[in-house]
Parts: sequence; structure tokens; C-alpha cells
Amino acid sequence: MDPNSFSDINLSDMKMLNKLMGSCKSEEELKEVINSSITDKETDFPLFLQNLHKMLLSYDSCTEKEIRDAFNVLDADGNGCLTLREIRHRVMPLMNEVMEAEEIDALFSEFDDDNQNELNVNQFINMMTKY
Repeated sequence: MDPNSFSDINLSDMKMLNKLMGSCKSEEELKEVINSSITDKETDFPLFLQNLHKMLLSYDSCTEKEIRDAFNVLDADGNGCLTLREIRHRVMPLMNEVMEAEEIDALFSEFDDDNQNELNVNQFINMMTKY
């Protein structure tokens, strides 16, 4: 996926996510996630995240490796950390949660135990396993 574009999600990207998540979803199922996320000839990223979340719900449970792999996919700039903005716009929609900005800020602060204003992979794993 192009980290600078939310309209560039294709079957190749979905196959990579499928493999990273240890899934055995068919190519047709992956195409359905993509096709059901397109509005006005562009990928609606929030809708894509919701559809991806539905696909992820079919897994029995998330292992630490799967959460780590998901972190790497969500870390758009590849810097090894997720900012509050990335948490708001990429992670929370996947969790299918409707939260006010203040609630997200409080959740982020709870797991940003080193006050760096970003979550590293271990902090993210902690958040995902405790939330």
C-alpha cells in the first residue's frame, strides 16, 4: 500500500495482508473486501477498514505475531510507531468502535507510558490485548 494514498488498495495489497494475518481467504473474498470499499471509483479508506475488520473477525484469535504484523501494516510511514492520528484514523475504525476524540485521547495516553506521543509495537500489543 502506498502510505501517502488511501485510494491505492489493490488485490496485491490484500494478498499481502491475507498472508501477514495468517489467513486462507480466497482471492474472491479478498476482491469482495476491495470492491465493497469503492465509492466514486476510489477506495473509501474508512469503509475499507470496516470491511477489513469484518474479514479479521473471522479469525479464531489474534496472536501476538498477528498483532505485530497488523501494527506493521498500520504503521504507514514505517517509523516503528503509531501516532495519535494513526490510532484515530486507522486503528479505531478497525475495532468498529465509535469513540469521542477525548476517549481516544485518554486510551492513547493510558498506553503511551513513556509520554512520547506515539505507541511502539509493544505498547500497541498491550493496548490491543487489554482493550
